[in-house]
Amino acid sequence: MGIDNNEGIIGAKFHFFLSLLMKNLRFLMCFVVWLTAAAVWADEVTNSLPQSLSRVTLLANLKAGDYYAVLKNMNKENYELLGTHYAFKEKGCMAAGKRAEPTDKLEASMTVKTAKELWQLTVNDNGRVMLRNAETGHYLGREAKNSESLTLHEVPSALCEWELRERDNDSFDLAVASTNRVLEYGYRSGKDVFSLYAQSRQKGLWLYRLPTHYADIEGEAAVPADGCRVALCNAGWVRSADGKALNTEYYRLTDGTLAEMPGVQGLTCERLNETDFALRDEGGRFLNYALQMGSERCIWRVVNGQVRTAEAKAHFLCFDAQTKRWFIANEEVAQTTALFATVAPAAAMSVDDEGICRLSGGWGADALAALDCERVNVLDLTEAVLPRKARGFERLPAERNVPVFVREADGDMAKAVWPFVIGCGATNRLLTRYELKDRGGFVTHRSFSADAGMLSYRRKGPNVASWQTVCLPFEVDNPGMQVAELTDFSNGVLSFGLVKRLKAGVAYIVYASADLYWRNAACTVVTTAQSGRLQGCFTPWMAAEGAASAYLLLPEQNAFAMAPGGSTLPPFRAFLRADQTKGLKRAQKLLRFKIPK
Repeated sequence: MGIDNNEGIIGAKFHFFLSLLMKNLRFLMCFVVWLTAAAVWADEVTNSLPQSLSRVTLLANLKAGDYYAVLKNMNKENYELLGTHYAFKEKGCMAAGKRAEPTDKLEASMTVKTAKELWQLTVNDNGRVMLRNAETGHYLGREAKNSESLTLHEVPSALCEWELRERDNDSFDLAVASTNRVLEYGYRSGKDVFSLYAQSRQKGLWLYRLPTHYADIEGEAAVPADGCRVALCNAGWVRSADGKALNTEYYRLTDGTLAEMPGVQGLTCERLNETDFALRDEGGRFLNYALQMGSERCIWRVVNGQVRTAEAKAHFLCFDAQTKRWFIANEEVAQTTALFATVAPAAAMSVDDEGICRLSGGWGADALAALDCERVNVLDLTEAVLPRKARGFERLPAERNVPVFVREADGDMAKAVWPFVIGCGATNRLLTRYELKDRGGFVTHRSFSADAGMLSYRRKGPNVASWQTVCLPFEVDNPGMQVAELTDFSNGVLSFGLVKRLKAGVAYIVYASADLYWRNAACTVVTTAQSGRLQGCFTPWMAAEGAASAYLLLPEQNAFAMAPGGSTLPPFRAFLRADQTKGLKRAQKLLRFKIPK
């Protein structure tokens, strides 16, 4: 009997400890499952961010299990988000927050960037609301039963219970059950924090809902136009033919398209209807659901701004910004939707006999910077699609004046990197201050306006005061020195009259010893010098061979001398045309001039 009794006692103890072990084991397993679920849950939320949340104003529209941002509208400029951005106090805490970015859309929607700012709204068996943080999985609650301080609890309890109450101003109260204490933002313990405050002086909280399912999240993708050439892209990256991510920083164009890039997987869209399409390469192969090229036409679909498969149970075409890869996923693991970048037409260039260079198509920053400008006098980029981030022209001759014409919409980008920029729209207008290089020439196929002081010209002065010729493409008020215009020719003598204003394209003589330097008056900049007896030039000029056709100024003699054939004259100067001077004897080699006092 003693043995039996001993066996009974031992058996009872064994069963007790076994039962205890099983209970603890079940608890441990549940705890591990809970931790795993919490981690997966947090990852799902984090992977969907940043995301736009819509404001909820009615209690009936709040749903248990959905994720919400809790915002306090302090005034029209200050918005505080309930979050876990700052460390909690050792002995309880006031709930940490973060200043939200004020926008005009906050009345209807707002953007949340991190899971710290999101809370899952759950309801327990008592019908009480609980707030579970999306990053940590912990519950917001009181430090102790009668405490006004808040903390985060790993396991839900009565301290985490709230009553959700609707207010008549489209806001809500989160109140401690059976009290007038509510969750609010204010000043306490030397800090502005979320804590428990008396309801009577508060205005309520704003709640914003995160879309419940990935399929409900509105994306930015759109069905490409039929025949349009596109590439898979997202977050500044584009997919190469071998699946790698290529940086598009210097290939993104101002109209949102993408310049041709080495290695990019360019695909042509075959649009079937408003939502469905296929993508094929130049060899006629189609992009399939494994993101490989195959012979079978594979149908893709855009719904709610998301790219998905056309299967009964849709999978999603996603992009992971961390790993920089594109992948296919079901709704449970889907992340940011992939997008399409339209590939711009191929870059093209032409240069005519006058050196007018015209570009068309889409130009990336690298190709544009390396442009061959050896024969170029003008860059016309008005028909080209330019990069958002351009660089200076690496092969532009430093001694030459090369105006760059761009569309008005590209002006801000262009003037930040190029020296001589004209924006073309309803009017053509100089956008950058520029000093014309003497002897550098000036050619343009379009006139344009220039505000006062935007364009200037400088010439090194002679050692001794003397007369010299000048012809500028812009107007000058009050030149500050003697300037004269040809008025007559008789008896072998040229007559000049003093002027107080230089007209654009008109040739003059000017008396100076110092450097010539003028800034423009507000005017239209002319494209060519005006024709006349005294003929100006904006490009290098050469006298014809044979009979006398022109005369050049001799500063030391106050006279014009016959120019031998082959004589040259630098830009922004003038020569006397024999064919425009009545009574001039062909054999007359020297023409003196006089200036009235």
